[in-house]
Amino acid sequence: MTPEQVIETGRTFFMFDPQVRTGGAIYRMGALALAGLGHAGWGLGVAQRALDEIEKLASGGRARLSSGAIRDLAVFQREFGEKAMALRSVRLLVHDVFGGLVDRLAQGEPMSKQLNADVMGSVAYMTQVAQDVALFAYQWAGSNGLRNPSVVQRCFRDLFTGGQHLYVDRKSYEDVAKERLGLG
Repeated sequence: MTPEQVIETGRTFFMFDPQVRTGGAIYRMGALALAGLGHAGWGLGVAQRALDEIEKLASGGRARLSSGAIRDLAVFQREFGEKAMALRSVRLLVHDVFGGLVDRLAQGEPMSKQLNADVMGSVAYMTQVAQDVALFAYQWAGSNGLRNPSVVQRCFRDLFTGGQHLYVDRKSYEDVAKERLGLG
C-alpha cells in the first residue's frame, strides 16, 4: 500500500485551466497545444535522425547491386536534397506557429479556435513530412533498414506509430480551412 501523500494546494493545477499561475505566456496555450509542442519536437527529432542515418549509410558507400553507391545516383541526391529542405521547412513552420502563438499570448490575446487550429494543423503537417523523410530513409537503407538493431527501422516505425495519434489526424486541415473561411 502506498503511504498517504499530501501536496500543497498552491502546487497543484487543473490541467485544462488556461489561467497561468507561474511561468510565462507559453503556459497559457493550454494542455492540448502543449501536447502538440511535445509531439512536434519529438517528430522533428526522429525525422532528423532518420535523415542523418541515411546520410551516414550513403556516405559510407551503401550500394545497390546494379547501380553502385547510392550517393552517386542523381535520383538519390535529388530526393535527399528534397527531404532535407522539406524537413527544414516544417521545422521553420513549427517554430513560426508556436513562436507566434507565444508572442500573441504574451500580448494578452486569448487562445482561440483559430490559433488552436493553426497549432494542430502545423503539427499534423510536420508529422506528414517527417513520415515522408523516414520512408525515404527506410527505402534507401535497403537491408540495413531491416536488421535489428537498425536506427533507420526504429525511426520509420516510431514515426508511423506516432502518426496514428489522434492529435495529428489530418482532419485538422479541415479545421484550419474552416477557421480561415469563416466556417468555424
